[in-house]
Amino acid sequence: MGCRVCVVFSHPSPDVPTWPYKGYDYEARKKELMNLLKKELPDFDITFKTAMNSKDGEKIVKELGDVDGYVVYMLGIWVGAGYAIASTGKPTILVDDLYCGSGELISTYAWARSRNLPVLAVASSKFEDVVKALSLIRVLTLIKGSKVIVVTDGDVSKISEAIKNSLGVEVLKVSSERLNRYYREANVEEAEKWADKWMREALRVMEPSKDEIVKAARMYLAMKKLLEENEAIAIAVDCLTLVYSNRLEAYPCLGFFQLNNEGLIGACEADLSSTLAMLIIKHLTGEPSFISDPVFDLS
Repeated sequence: MGCRVCVVFSHPSPDVPTWPYKGYDYEARKKELMNLLKKELPDFDITFKTAMNSKDGEKIVKELGDVDGYVVYMLGIWVGAGYAIASTGKPTILVDDLYCGSGELISTYAWARSRNLPVLAVASSKFEDVVKALSLIRVLTLIKGSKVIVVTDGDVSKISEAIKNSLGVEVLKVSSERLNRYYREANVEEAEKWADKWMREALRVMEPSKDEIVKAARMYLAMKKLLEENEAIAIAVDCLTLVYSNRLEAYPCLGFFQLNNEGLIGACEADLSSTLAMLIIKHLTGEPSFISDPVFDLS
């Protein structure tokens, strides 16, 4: 089953003199939007509902059960359903059907953001912007249940719990000793093949010796083994701390580059925030990403 989303069309009675105008044909507009959403998002499991007041919004939430996210499509204003929908804590997209829901979108979005609710607002004459926003809910669905390894000897329990609660991603802590053990067990001949490949495909080798590159390849094999054993998609290593304290036997940087090329994720310095950003980018674009230290020369 695809990403399960409920689209709630929010509007008053057509007899009410409000935006866009009295007598507006809400039913015709809803039919048009339903056809567009089905066409542009064929892999989504979409349920369509209508809310004409805040009580309708509450009723929809109770009746519908579990979904991956909501869209409140504001075809008119001063309905109040968006508050009930956003209050669920589910990813929610508020859409202003331009010149129809503008005033209510502004007030509802401000209210939701003041409460740190996961809400995004779309006010655009381009329907593709609504489709792009919905793709973010799909990304959140795809990353849920993913496993991320962090190699560190420090305490990451609080951030791990926060990540689990907010995104459903499991963080597995691995000690430096375990990674070093896998490094020592790595097949040297296989590591040499990887080193030769990297050197052959590089524009040039400027600094490291062949021995250093082989050591990096052994670390790559160690990290790959950890990922496979734990069925994880990403690994972040507390490299700076561990290397400077002589608790890591080789640098993981070349291993990160190779993992990223393979569609996995390798991240520096146990930076879990950047690791999660890379995970989101992978599912959002289908492309790998990388971390870079922020060094600027603005001369």
